Amino acid sequence: MTTASEHLFKKAIEAHRNGAVENAKILYREVLTADPKNAAAYGNLAIIAAQQGDLAGAERLMRQEIRLRPNTPAGYHNLGSVLQQQGRLADAIAAHRHAIKLKPDYAEAFLALGNGLRQPPPLRRGAIIRKPTITSACFSRCKAGSSRRQRPITRRSG
Repeated sequence: MTTASEHLFKKAIEAHRNGAVENAKILYREVLTADPKNAAAYGNLAIIAAQQGDLAGAERLMRQEIRLRPNTPAGYHNLGSVLQQQGRLADAIAAHRHAIKLKPDYAEAFLALGNGLRQPPPLRRGAIIRKPTITSACFSRCKAGSSRRQRPITRRSG
């Protein structure tokens, strides 16, 4: 980093911490103009993009950060978080696992990995979601336990 880009980067971080997000974005972009290989600027811009709901932009910026610093676990963890928000669970799990491989005691990555693994698998296109009911539960039990079909349980009034 050159002295000018270091100064810009410090100003960008300060603006970001103080909540001047739009100003921070401008400053991070100026840093990248002066120093296109500044991985931290890509990472911080990616975090802002994710916070503002631009997940595709955040992913692109995070991948650029990772290209420049492939051994940074935080980059993979942040990428995994964005991928998980996009519903790309398998990719998110792989990113979190890579972060843990780089830093075996990375608690946040372990937590995110656990949360990802707890998610139900995605539904296939056209799958029908059925809410379990007493009737379907009785039918399943009857089908498994005997050939005799039982009547569904109904609530009696009064």
